[in-house]
Amino acid sequence: MVKNIIGTNDGRNYSYSETIKKLIEREEMNTKDRNVLISHQFYLPVNKKAEDIERTDSEIRTAGNIDEVSGEVLLPFDYAALGHIHKPMKVGSDVYRYCGTPLPYSMSEAGQDKGIIEIEMKEKGVVETQVLPLKPLHDLRIIEGELKDVLSQSCDDFVRVVLTDKQDLNIFEMQEKLKNAFPRLLEIRRENIRKNNYQAVVKKDVKMDPFSLCTDFLNGVDEEEKDLLQDIINHVKGV
Repeated sequence: MVKNIIGTNDGRNYSYSETIKKLIEREEMNTKDRNVLISHQFYLPVNKKAEDIERTDSEIRTAGNIDEVSGEVLLPFDYAALGHIHKPMKVGSDVYRYCGTPLPYSMSEAGQDKGIIEIEMKEKGVVETQVLPLKPLHDLRIIEGELKDVLSQSCDDFVRVVLTDKQDLNIFEMQEKLKNAFPRLLEIRRENIRKNNYQAVVKKDVKMDPFSLCTDFLNGVDEEEKDLLQDIINHVKGV
């Protein structure tokens, strides 16, 4: 399609970078004037590799980063307003930059400072920029620590909780407390959960009867629940 636009028929398949360069050259810009590029593409700063660029989970990526474009093609422009990468980022210069998304779209964007870039273009070659910060009604946060410390940081933001308690926790009680502390709770993760000798655990559990195994796993069942559990086990066993 691009070959038809730029009138090239040399039998070659152009890369994304070569294609963008050809399209820009076709415009025959007057470099004495001020020129601005608005583009939605994955631009790489000169001498950088795609793996050097921090990307977020919600960005669309191509296999092998075949859509990457060298930042060299931006050089004829006085300013390049770029879209595609979600994190605010400069492409080797204050005047070639991604403003980033106005809101975070995945947990990998938690903690990023979002904003809009205001550009003032004066005489040729003089460009001033400033970031106008955007503050959402509900931020995106990752809160990590033991349950009691996490609960002390209750808030109305969108939250992923990472619990580091080494001891067992009552799952239902823990979930209830976290939901009360964080009305916009998105996810609960556990770290440091029993790093046991699993071979030893298997040997121990094999010797336990079904009732003991269930009560040990559920952790904290009351007498009424124990009676109900025993009835279910007896029914299954046909006793």
